[in-house]
Amino acid sequence: MLKKAAVSPTAAVIVDAVVPKIPERQFLPQGNTLLSIYGPWLFNACQTVEPAFLRGRCQAFAALCRIVCTRCGQPYEQLYVSSFYQTLFLVF
Repeated sequence: MLKKAAVSPTAAVIVDAVVPKIPERQFLPQGNTLLSIYGPWLFNACQTVEPAFLRGRCQAFAALCRIVCTRCGQPYEQLYVSSFYQTLFLVF
């Protein structure tokens, strides 16, 4: 069984100085950008009705919901909003 080693405050300062910190992600991609890249694939995957692809269909729909429900700085394009609601209607 491994025991947790005690780290001195000096060692913690040295580690902080040597190991570069990962910068915070300041600019997240906008929803329209994500939908322009992944939208066609996700919308097509959501409309697949074959039982073998049910898991992928659920994952695609979950990804669409996460993209659309995330607040972004600009409104979604009308094409994406209408496609999302059409997909929502078809899924349920």
